[in-house]
Amino acid sequence: MQTSAAPDLQIVDLDPLTDDTLLDAWVAVGVESSRHEFGDRQTRYSAQEIRARQREVTDRRIELLAARVGEAVVGQVTLHLPLKDNLHFAHGDVTVHPDWRRRGIGSALLAEVEQRARQAGRTSLSIESEAAVGHADPAESFAPARGYRAALADLRSDLDLPDDLEPLLRDLETDARAHSAGYDVLTWWDGVPEEWLDQRAVLSARMSTDAPLGDLAVEEEVWDAERVRALYRVARAQGRRVVETVAVHRETGQAVAFTNLGIAEHTPQMAYQWDTLVLAEHRGHRLGQLVKAANLRALRAGLPEVRRVVTWNAESNAPMLRVNRALGFQPVGRMVEWQKSLT
Repeated sequence: MQTSAAPDLQIVDLDPLTDDTLLDAWVAVGVESSRHEFGDRQTRYSAQEIRARQREVTDRRIELLAARVGEAVVGQVTLHLPLKDNLHFAHGDVTVHPDWRRRGIGSALLAEVEQRARQAGRTSLSIESEAAVGHADPAESFAPARGYRAALADLRSDLDLPDDLEPLLRDLETDARAHSAGYDVLTWWDGVPEEWLDQRAVLSARMSTDAPLGDLAVEEEVWDAERVRALYRVARAQGRRVVETVAVHRETGQAVAFTNLGIAEHTPQMAYQWDTLVLAEHRGHRLGQLVKAANLRALRAGLPEVRRVVTWNAESNAPMLRVNRALGFQPVGRMVEWQKSLT
């Protein structure tokens, strides 16, 4: 489609499974945008990961859009439309290449996202913005001017792993163990054992409600064993390794806390903290600290080339931020999730 933002701006659909050239240019927009903000700490998907996600993900529909001026790709959109739960909700990622900002391209892309979300029957839309520590976030003025309000603020923190992790992990595990008698930890790589799938599904469902969500208009997600299998199936297709640790309540045999790290093939020196959750009824035993320390130990043993861990936590999640500070994480950025009613 052609827009009024610029006479030669076009917004086109992208099929990542058939158009390699456009996909590569689309990915480059995201990489340059993230590098502009975070330098060598940039975090973006590779083309392989985008293709695999499009092919394998079944719990949501994913639409990709590219903004073009002539032959140049100057902006990108990913629109997520949940299919198993939260059918009222959509999430859009909108990015404009740093060299093409303040020309109306972001506004045109956002208008297209809103139109498509409405056409899909969604009544609530979220978008996100991220800025490095010490940098202004243009979305602070851009989003409210277009009817969005800040619903959740996350702190991005990075841990640059020391050569010798043992002193840090030993002290943290000793401290956690002193408060967590009656709990055991289990760690696995690249998939959840069959006998734990149902309990792991419960943890993911609770992750969607127990973790701080601010004012985001989302409901509990529907998880079962097959959805957990699918999560790891997608990761394998994307070339990702995943290490996960759970805490098990010895008396009941129930998994009550978990944490996992994903490592992308194209950034083998960096691990991404995915989820960490301690069930509300088992908090106060330093289980978050226990599983995170155990997972870092497994990461170092299994993939010693990883030198950095990246995590995002709600600014309101004081207990998890305390754990991260104890581990040595340092704030490097802030992400805001903006929400708008489409009714």
